[in-house]
Amino acid sequence: MFSKSNIRHGLYLVLLPLLSQGCAEAVDNCELNACGSCGVLAHTPGDVCTDGVWACDNSGGVVCQRVEKNPCGGTGKLEHTPGESCPNGIWMCDGQNSVICHIVEMNPCGGTGKLALYGEDCGSCGKYQCDGKEALKCNDPGKNACGSCGALLYNPGDECDGGTWTCSTDGSLICKESDIRPEPNACGGTTEITEELGADCGDCGKYECAGPDAVQCNDPGKNACDGCGTLEHSPGDPCGECGQYACDTNESLKCEDPGKNACGGCEPLTAVPDTPCGSGECAKWTCDGTDNIICGSNTMNACGGCDPLEHEPGEQCEGEECCTWVCDDHGGVIKDAHVVNACGGCGILDHDPATECENGYGLWECDTADSAKNSLKCVCDEHNTCGGCNQDKAPGDSCTMCKDTLSPAGVPGHLVCKAEALACSDDSDTPETAVELSTTAPLDDGNDNIQKWGDVLLEDDSDIDWYYIPNVKDSASGLMQPQFWILNDAGYKLC
Repeated sequence: MFSKSNIRHGLYLVLLPLLSQGCAEAVDNCELNACGSCGVLAHTPGDVCTDGVWACDNSGGVVCQRVEKNPCGGTGKLEHTPGESCPNGIWMCDGQNSVICHIVEMNPCGGTGKLALYGEDCGSCGKYQCDGKEALKCNDPGKNACGSCGALLYNPGDECDGGTWTCSTDGSLICKESDIRPEPNACGGTTEITEELGADCGDCGKYECAGPDAVQCNDPGKNACDGCGTLEHSPGDPCGECGQYACDTNESLKCEDPGKNACGGCEPLTAVPDTPCGSGECAKWTCDGTDNIICGSNTMNACGGCDPLEHEPGEQCEGEECCTWVCDDHGGVIKDAHVVNACGGCGILDHDPATECENGYGLWECDTADSAKNSLKCVCDEHNTCGGCNQDKAPGDSCTMCKDTLSPAGVPGHLVCKAEALACSDDSDTPETAVELSTTAPLDDGNDNIQKWGDVLLEDDSDIDWYYIPNVKDSASGLMQPQFWILNDAGYKLC
């Protein structure tokens, strides 16, 4: 028979591998804590505990590890020791793990305690002085050989003029035989000084005391201008716009300032801006920055000048009606202003509005179709066959062309409609009386220029240009004779 203990031991041996395998699988599947074990820790490593900080132990748990506390009761390292001096105060605990500079009134010895007797008399000839930062001590040299306080210039018994130095009743020394008190020199001592204090020495120095029984030459040397005075500036220091200080005398400076150059800088320019350069008519020296100059372009402006235009030709004058900028005779621009006409435009009207037109059958009125407001049209109640206003004659009536004092007969013709007006048309088809030419202007034989003779008045009160050539060689007769030409919409016509 098996006992209960044997059965339990057997079960333990059977189940142990299975339990070990299960625990290993559990460990592999768990999320490790800060101490490398499974499960939640009771405390976070590093947190403060009763006597120190929590730390990981060998089993994966935490244990309170004792650490030495700082002067403020914490476990952290303090940046300064409480009680030590800081600027205008002392370091004091600010919690368990930090310190703060506590501002307090400092005593003359650098501590914080009150030292009421500092500097007061003590002993026979002493004064209370610092003994550390928080304490005082009496610094007493004792009385001198004559029973007074302070150092004696001589020892009692030393020789003097006509006797020996002897203590007087007031504690000072006197020369007993002559009763002469020692006269101190200019520096407070008794040794004779041969140099006069304040006398010149060296380059620019003066004699001054070097202790009670000696003098020395305090000589700063000459200044930068070879003088002895103190200069407010140094030669070469900048001044003004582009200047520098220079020696005026041995004792003073002056500002030598040429001012800014024509380009606004301080460096000398090699040429004068706006003066000609190169071979071009418009090329001029031009600033390139404040300290450089270059030869500019040779480009003319729109008016044939060299300088930039303030306004472009054709540009409207600001705030002025009927005014435009036009080129002048000098390559610049000037204003070309006109009075506003009766129709509100800026051009010149051929007639005055409300005056008669077409032999009195109509009146001139502003043409509303003209957006520039520079045109008139003849307006009437009744219109002729051509659509105009003239009722004196009709198309087909006879008329004469090219009639004047030189050609009283003229050329016969008849009236025809030309737009809304009547015009005289040539009846003849022969070249001798009327020849239609191209729009090319007539030319003479080179001996005389073409002259404008006048205007030809047509039946509709309109006029056309009339040209006269004094000497033209006739192709048929070979004789030189004058010719008269008129210019209409079709071209030049020989009369």
